[in-house]
Amino acid sequence: MNTSIEYPLEFFYPIKNNPQYELKICIGIEESKGLYWVESIILLKESKKIFKVLGKKFNINTIGDAKSFGLKLYSDFVRD
Repeated sequence: MNTSIEYPLEFFYPIKNNPQYELKICIGIEESKGLYWVESIILLKESKKIFKVLGKKFNINTIGDAKSFGLKLYSDFVRD
């Protein structure tokens, strides 16, 4: 665990065929457990207002895994 990183981490991804929206992956840490959490959100790109919260997952071992889970939440939403 890298303690010099400031949390939450935020990653933004464009949404193909919907340029007015973007995906935000937010990763935080539960310091007492040394585990991460992730939240996936669809935002209105221009205003950054929340359009839809796709979900949140806790107790993740690494930042990389958290990012993958966040992208999977989006992938599952698109498939449905």
